[in-house]
Amino acid sequence: MAELTRLGGAVENMTFLRLDGELIVAASRSQGVELRTAPENEVIRVLATGIAAHSVARLPGRDGVPDRLVVGGADGVVRLYDLATGRQAAVQRVGEGAVQDVAVGVLADGTQVVGAIHDEGVVLWLPGSDSVITLPDSAGGGDVRPFKICAYRALGSQWLACAYNDNSLATWDLHDLDRGRVSREPRVHGGQIWSLIAVDEPASGYVVASGSADGTVKLWIADRNAGLRLGRTLYEASTVRRLRFVRDAETPLLVSASASGSVALWRFDGPTDRPLREITRHLGEVWALACATTSDGGVVIASGDMHGRVEMTPLQTELISDITGRDLFAAPGTTWVAVSGVTANGQYVACAGVDQTVHVLDPDTEMPSGGFDPMATARQPLALKAHVSTVRSLTSAGTALNPHLISGGADRRVFDWDPVSGGLRTELPMGHQGEVWALAPFRLRGAQYVASGSADGSVRICGLSEGDTASVLLSDCGAVNALVAVPYADGALLTVASTRGVRVVAVQSPDAVTVVSNHQISAACPLDDGTRHQVVIARPDGDTCVLEYVDPVARTVATGFRYTHSSAQVSALAAARIGQEVLIFGGFDDGRVMVWQTDGTPVGKPVRFGTSTVRALGVVEIAPPDGRGSGVTRPALFAADDDGGVRLWPIATGSLLRSGGSIGSAVRPASILLQDQPTDLDKLSRDGLIDTIHSVLMSPNTKPPVVVGIHAPWGQGKSSVLRQLRSKVDPAGAAAADAETPVEATHELVPRPSAKTPKGLFAKARTDWRGGVVRTRLTRAWAWRQIARPADGDQRLEYEMRPRAGTDGRAAITVWFNPWMYEKPDQVWAGLTREILTSITDRLPPAQRERLWFDLNLRRTDPAAMRKRILASYIPRTLVGMLIGLAVAVIVIMGVVAVGVAAWNNTDFNALLGSGAVIGITAAWIIGNLAFSSFKQVRGWISPDVLTRPAAEGVAAADTGDRDWKAARDPLENSQRGYLYMLQHDVREVVALATAHSPVIIMVDDLDRCSPAIVSDTIEAVNLFLNKAFGDCLFVIALDPATVAAQLETVYESLRRRAHDDPATFGHLQHTGWRFMEKILDLPIRLPR
Repeated sequence: MAELTRLGGAVENMTFLRLDGELIVAASRSQGVELRTAPENEVIRVLATGIAAHSVARLPGRDGVPDRLVVGGADGVVRLYDLATGRQAAVQRVGEGAVQDVAVGVLADGTQVVGAIHDEGVVLWLPGSDSVITLPDSAGGGDVRPFKICAYRALGSQWLACAYNDNSLATWDLHDLDRGRVSREPRVHGGQIWSLIAVDEPASGYVVASGSADGTVKLWIADRNAGLRLGRTLYEASTVRRLRFVRDAETPLLVSASASGSVALWRFDGPTDRPLREITRHLGEVWALACATTSDGGVVIASGDMHGRVEMTPLQTELISDITGRDLFAAPGTTWVAVSGVTANGQYVACAGVDQTVHVLDPDTEMPSGGFDPMATARQPLALKAHVSTVRSLTSAGTALNPHLISGGADRRVFDWDPVSGGLRTELPMGHQGEVWALAPFRLRGAQYVASGSADGSVRICGLSEGDTASVLLSDCGAVNALVAVPYADGALLTVASTRGVRVVAVQSPDAVTVVSNHQISAACPLDDGTRHQVVIARPDGDTCVLEYVDPVARTVATGFRYTHSSAQVSALAAARIGQEVLIFGGFDDGRVMVWQTDGTPVGKPVRFGTSTVRALGVVEIAPPDGRGSGVTRPALFAADDDGGVRLWPIATGSLLRSGGSIGSAVRPASILLQDQPTDLDKLSRDGLIDTIHSVLMSPNTKPPVVVGIHAPWGQGKSSVLRQLRSKVDPAGAAAADAETPVEATHELVPRPSAKTPKGLFAKARTDWRGGVVRTRLTRAWAWRQIARPADGDQRLEYEMRPRAGTDGRAAITVWFNPWMYEKPDQVWAGLTREILTSITDRLPPAQRERLWFDLNLRRTDPAAMRKRILASYIPRTLVGMLIGLAVAVIVIMGVVAVGVAAWNNTDFNALLGSGAVIGITAAWIIGNLAFSSFKQVRGWISPDVLTRPAAEGVAAADTGDRDWKAARDPLENSQRGYLYMLQHDVREVVALATAHSPVIIMVDDLDRCSPAIVSDTIEAVNLFLNKAFGDCLFVIALDPATVAAQLETVYESLRRRAHDDPATFGHLQHTGWRFMEKILDLPIRLPR
């Protein structure tokens, strides 16, 4: 609870200062300023100004002078206070009206200057002098008044920004005052600007933030010509009263205080429609806000409201710190293992390694600078010696009243120790034939047991009661490097991590073994989140390390998160509940230690143990420095490394300040149900990532074929990223897909540069008759001429495909392919072929699309069959046509007969003229009709498929499909899948036509949801493009790599078995699925969570 205030009235403004090294906060009220301690929130002094103090600011101390407080009053006076005495150090009248805001900046010569605003403009005051400078063009004019001010550094200079009550924003360069006002942007907000702050953090990308009554926060970028340029807008639910910024480790964060009483955290690069978390909530509007960093690396946020209440909220930015770490022990060689345990005397830490000795340490005893002296009277570590080789594994078991410490070594022996006396209880008869690398305790039917895993590939269990014998639980499971036991029924489920993957087995029924992963594991630890027991495992994945969760009860594995840490790998893991949070600790092979939330969010920055591999991690309870003997404890992390050291870091138990997500925020029920459907709207702040992928794909320097992999588990937004990416690279295709309408024609066919173009007086008329510069009027006569061309399947088309005028010069064509829609591999090839062909050809106008398919199908056409089809097309096919043809034939026959009879009976020429005229007119009509038909379109006499898709028999294909029996059965003539299928369907020709002037991007979604056969065929199809069998395409594939790799492992099961049976010869064939993935993906991108 906050202390009662000594001054009444609302808290109008706040700032932090340091007094004798201690952090204090100055809170301004209507009758003066209070000085409060932080974070205790106790009032230690009141500066009674007698008038309302509207604004306060810190004047940083320099040259031995401590921090001083700048106060702007309602009487137009700026006062400077000495914090140690509470007396005024300087007083300066700066103008008429109240001083609404003050800020501290630095001139070009390094002189500190106080900026203040009053009704008539903005002034600069040099503290300790009477010098007051009015900034040029700073007066508002009319009823417009300056309202808020801030000083910020940018572009190598000091700047001043001022917000006016007409919502405009002006800037000045304090290092170049002769320049005058740099800019004044009108109405940058839709309401009163209540807060204007400098963002002194280059990593944020912004220099100024403004908050307004319109419920928005605007982030501004420095611009030398315009002063400030809008970069981003955040949307708050109510009026934004105050803004400040803090740092979470190396991540800058924005703090907002609103009229709703909420004080919240925002990421500069995070969501724009909601904060990361709410820090505190007042009962009224929050009018004052201040933030500062504490001496222990934390942050304290002070907030004051309209009712006069002041809240102090301390937050920890780092869970563990290099500053608080201390050495616990140093062994003469690598320390392989370290564990914690509990006895009646308290907790202990045990470590062991190449010195063949188990050391039992008191975590509350700090190691002397020269190491432990055996002759000293202080408490010494216990040294347990029985192993004759390196100790590779340790675990603690039993209870505080009956503690056990179990050790396993390279000498294949397992010992049970008393950690209190250091005495050897017994040697457990495990009988391993290899080094013992892992141990895990568990209870079985009420008795205490321990499991041991060895390099000989076996897991054995043995009770800890006298006379218990060992039994083999598993064998031939690879070199076991980690064991984790979780309680289950009256026994336990044992998770076995080895060089051959992860297995789960119930100790009470060892016959039921489940293989949940085939990947080699580098570390494992138990995790209890309060609802279920899980196991965290780490495995190498190229230059990154993947952390996954094993659910032993469900016997499943789920991807947790991937942490890219240059080339470092996780070599040790530990998990613990710290307060209300479940945290994961990871030690790396470069000597660093990191902390994550269970969703993969880093907490703080890594601490440095050393430069060698961290071999073990654990959590132990220790007494605080000022609480020894009181029974009060706090958690601490300990680690052991290759250099033999054991180091301990106290863990901060306060509320965590996290840059990646919310902590302890209340869950507000929604009034709607949301579908798990992809979206075109970026609600996860992935626009920067999408812009980067877009730049890579559209860059002229990107030479296809290239495959980009979008990696994430199911439900993490891969499809949304693809949709948003498609909207950027191909707006026309994305818009048509969303509206489910035909795509607009973005491309056209144009003659090749070497082609002859019609010239002369009738050139335009000829072009119009032909249907355009590329002929689209397809007639019988033109088709007959086309047959006479060389029947070369590789003959170039006489045109090329280009973007239409008015579109982007490199307008992309996207192909959306979802293999999850198909049940069989044959359907995958047909579906991919169809999507490629339709997505490309649909970008052409309909007439040009028909011309393209006619030309492609003509290549497969038998010339003789084509001539027959053309000649047969002159035969009337309708009833009316046949009747007219019959009538014409009758007329001709009758005319010929009449002429013959007349010529026989009478040789007079005039008598033959009438019948001859009838015959001539009829013959002329027939010839004219044939000529007219020769210039009619071909649509009426060929199969409709010829003009819309590949036809197996070319243009001459009959509707009835009377094909040769051999062609129907020969895969070279009629393949159902693979390379030949796509070759027969003109994929190479169509892709080559499109990619000559536009990139073709094939987007593959939901691959990780498909069956193994579908996954394999899809990867095979992509590989054909990578081998340039079908042109230069770009691929963007959304997938969960672990799932796809597992599916490929299933397809190539024979290779896996061969590698398993003969590892010496075929060991390189292991992990075939991952090898395929690494080979095919040029740029894998893991989506941030």
